[in-house]
Amino acid sequence: MDATTRRARADPAPATLDELATRLVEFRARAGSPSFSEIARRVTALRTARGVRASERSPGRITVYDCFRAGRRRVDAALLLDIVRALGADAAETARWREWCVALQRPEAGDAVVPTHRDAPALAHPFVGRAVEADAVMSATGPVLVTGPPGAGKTQVAARALRALRSVGRIDGIVTVDLRASNMSTAGVGAATLLESVARTLGIERAIDAIGPAALGERAQCVADALERAGVALLVDDAGALGAVLPLLEHVTSTPLVVISRTLLPVPPSVRVVEVTTWTGDDGMALLTDAAGAERVAAEPGAAADIVALSGGLPLAMALAAARVGGKPDWTLAEHRDALRARLDAGRLDDPVSDSIALSLRLLADEERRALRLFATLPCEDLPADLVAIAVGPAGAERLQASLLSSHCVEERMSGRLGMHALIRAYAAALSWDDDPQSARDQALDRLADACVDRAWSAATALRPGHPVNFPNAPQSPAPMALEAAEAWLAAETNNLVLIAEALAERRPEVLVGIAQALGWYLDRQGLQPLALRLHARASALGQRIGDTTAVAIAENAIGQAKLRLGHDDAVAQLERAAALAETTGLPRLRITVMNALAIAAAQSGDIATALTRFEQTLALSREHGFDEFVGLTIDNIAVSLRRLGDIQGALERHREAYELACAHGDMLRAATAISNLSDDQLAVGDVEGALASATRAVELTASGGGETHAYAVTNLGLARAARGDVDEAIACHEQALSMARAMSDPVLEAAVLSNLGVALRASGRAAEAVAALELALEVATAHDIAYERGRAVLELAETVHGCGDAARARALAVEAVAAFPDERSPERSRALGLLERTAA
Repeated sequence: MDATTRRARADPAPATLDELATRLVEFRARAGSPSFSEIARRVTALRTARGVRASERSPGRITVYDCFRAGRRRVDAALLLDIVRALGADAAETARWREWCVALQRPEAGDAVVPTHRDAPALAHPFVGRAVEADAVMSATGPVLVTGPPGAGKTQVAARALRALRSVGRIDGIVTVDLRASNMSTAGVGAATLLESVARTLGIERAIDAIGPAALGERAQCVADALERAGVALLVDDAGALGAVLPLLEHVTSTPLVVISRTLLPVPPSVRVVEVTTWTGDDGMALLTDAAGAERVAAEPGAAADIVALSGGLPLAMALAAARVGGKPDWTLAEHRDALRARLDAGRLDDPVSDSIALSLRLLADEERRALRLFATLPCEDLPADLVAIAVGPAGAERLQASLLSSHCVEERMSGRLGMHALIRAYAAALSWDDDPQSARDQALDRLADACVDRAWSAATALRPGHPVNFPNAPQSPAPMALEAAEAWLAAETNNLVLIAEALAERRPEVLVGIAQALGWYLDRQGLQPLALRLHARASALGQRIGDTTAVAIAENAIGQAKLRLGHDDAVAQLERAAALAETTGLPRLRITVMNALAIAAAQSGDIATALTRFEQTLALSREHGFDEFVGLTIDNIAVSLRRLGDIQGALERHREAYELACAHGDMLRAATAISNLSDDQLAVGDVEGALASATRAVELTASGGGETHAYAVTNLGLARAARGDVDEAIACHEQALSMARAMSDPVLEAAVLSNLGVALRASGRAAEAVAALELALEVATAHDIAYERGRAVLELAETVHGCGDAARARALAVEAVAAFPDERSPERSRALGLLERTAA
């Protein structure tokens, strides 16, 4: 026995939690005073070795520190025991600390008589679902902890399992201890009172009294022996803390013991944990059908599905909704749905649901309840844990990840993301209006918004180096973020950013303007133009309201860019308005951006000569102002125009120049665009292997988050593979790119890929499918007035039907293709004229 263990055994038990904290401070000093961060690291290692799930494995430094400070009303026994283990305690000393924790968490003031009765709680009718959970309880060979969110049906699962065990003769009876009333007090119930209540029901009070109140283990063994002799199972419903039930969990091993708790208690490894989560939609629909009748549900399936969804998968909420539907058969299901939705929107929950949630919240400390309330008022469904911590403030930060997760008031949606059940959110948000000043809610949202705007600029800059220089009010040196992390963060948080922006639009319009500017390029590249249109239109309106002409000009340009991508008829007019605003604001970068977009619009309309002139003007202005990032972009666009005018050699040289400039500036997405376009030129001069290498490199550069650029690279890779004779692989590439184009709602890209697909299908001998793809390309290009892609679709369709023997249609289409490419330098015009000659013969 070492000195530390001898000292622990000699010391009397601490009388208060403050004295326990003092003992822990002394223990830390004897262990060499490791830092709280080091202790947290050791605890994480211990828990990892035990297989604790990731969300509960790593305590924060502040959470560890709290165990050492005085003034606490309760202690996290599981964490404290892991701390003493981390400080070097052996099994015997850890057991002594466990005894101290249990004793101190038995507040005598709350030790009233606990309601105890023979039999299990009544079963709900019908009892829907939960067969897996009930079977897990029935098959356990030791004690069971049933845990889950309020209203999830924990008691029903336990009751069903124990009644089933009784019906097959494995037990003769059931004793239920109901701790709900005890949990309504702040003191709760202690282990001594719980044991005494069970002993009275079993008729062994004298045996318990003879042992003495301090020997909890002996008393628990006495109860366990009595349960075994009588063949009786024990159900402890709504245990609020581990201390009250730990003696029973350690000693009742030969007869079923089921403990129900709203909190994921840190039970010993011998206890089976059965988590009862929310229902599936099928379970909810079964209950609603039983109450409303199959005919009513079949007549209004949409309304029925909405009622199930609004219950949030909680059996208690669904049972109440179903009962209301059954009790008012003269209402339509749509009327029931609308009434339910209105109550939820107003923060009104049914009393049993509110009571159940309230009981769970009463188990939390004041600062934890405050953190939960503030989290519930945020406009986001879920958030990364660190952003939640920033929003609710440091007092509630780590408790949201620990206490709130274990209480099931907050749930971990994905790794590191916290969310809340819709009904708990509604209840907690309604509480906030009573318990928190508006300033607290405003400050929480402001902290979240400021952090999100900063990260949005960091992510946007990682994806597009130099991005903030285009916006005068943007942070010019945002915190660095790795490229992969930036892509993942924007993919996860874009919707939340928009929700935050909308929530602050009136009080802090600059937040929406900043988010719109930070996200603009990313939304465009990801093909999210409909969302971009909505966000930029709002930014423009707010900019006008606050008199920020620069913000208005930037937003109007972004609107024009999105409309151009989507093929809107008024895209050019919108861009011309943006050009006029750019002139008045004196922002040369904005002028260049608009000029480039107008040049692209001219190219899409088929006026390649005008497009080339505008691109050259854009290049001159970019060089005049020393904007190298625009120089490379514009040179690439000039190269595309040259190719369409038949100057393949000039296009090759310009694409290579654009690629080298982009690489020199570290802009790999623009480098990918240039080398992808280069592959087209290489095919035109017969360099198939060069084209394949260029397209492959473009795909590699855009594989993670490349959006539109990635789709173009994939379809260009298909062109190169087709040229090499790998037609099946080419078709697969085009089909992949087509799926991306449609997901992004990009008609220009969709029309281009459909034409590429049609050509590949034609090469594979699938003429009918080729015709169908090309006709669809023609339809898309015509609907969105994309002149170049329309002409290209007509030309390829003419070639295809000519190959099928339909010379008359081929000639008519060839005439149309000649008209679509009026410039004498166009390679497409030359092909169309050649087809006319062949069809004439």
